[in-house]
Amino acid sequence: MDARNLAIVLVRPEHAGNVGATARALGNLGLSDLRLVAGVEPDAKARAMACVFQDILAAATRHATLASALGDCGFAVAMVSPLRPREQAPTELRSLTARIAERSRHGKVALVFGSEQSGLPHDDVIRCDAVASIPLPSPWPTLNLAQAVLLAGYELLCMPAAATPAPASLPLDTPLLHAEVDAVLRAVSQALTSLGYRDGEDSPVHGRILDRCRAIASRANLTRADVQMLYGLLARLGRVCQTHPSWSQPG
Repeated sequence: MDARNLAIVLVRPEHAGNVGATARALGNLGLSDLRLVAGVEPDAKARAMACVFQDILAAATRHATLASALGDCGFAVAMVSPLRPREQAPTELRSLTARIAERSRHGKVALVFGSEQSGLPHDDVIRCDAVASIPLPSPWPTLNLAQAVLLAGYELLCMPAAATPAPASLPLDTPLLHAEVDAVLRAVSQALTSLGYRDGEDSPVHGRILDRCRAIASRANLTRADVQMLYGLLARLGRVCQTHPSWSQPG
């Protein structure tokens, strides 16, 4: 895979030393793109833990949200613990190697890691395109944040590719970036509001539909031509709602 296009994203890290140790892990893997979403600020302890790779730590970009950190990425993998129950069960990272390598040849891909205590929350997991973990022989696997980054990076960059078929060729058009998918979903959200889909106290219909649309977009490898068609359909729907106001009334 193209290591130059692999970004490591830490979401709300709690210990500065772990941020520095992660920078050291990146340096040993030949990586340099470290992105921090909120969390602690790197300090003297972080610089000490970064060792000879303090330049990677200093160049790490800061983001207020995961959406911002993934804006220029075409593919993102949520790295989670295999022990925590989730709606979407994680797959082994090795089984995604071919897919990640293919996407890295077209643009940025990201591995996303959560905080040391609570990991990635649901809203951040569903923003990613795949959910993965690294199986370990221990019945109670527990990894330090930097250890998890190092193992994941080693799995992708240093281990022989898993015996899985390469994915089908991507569309000729460049795959969408996360920022572009977010823009489409905002348009969908506006259309849902026009149609009267509003979250009730016990029925967050609107949010569930958007979550499902994001999952569909990830599986479909949407092209920019697809998106232009969707924008056209949504604009047409908006005009119809204005012409027939009763269509946008609940029930």
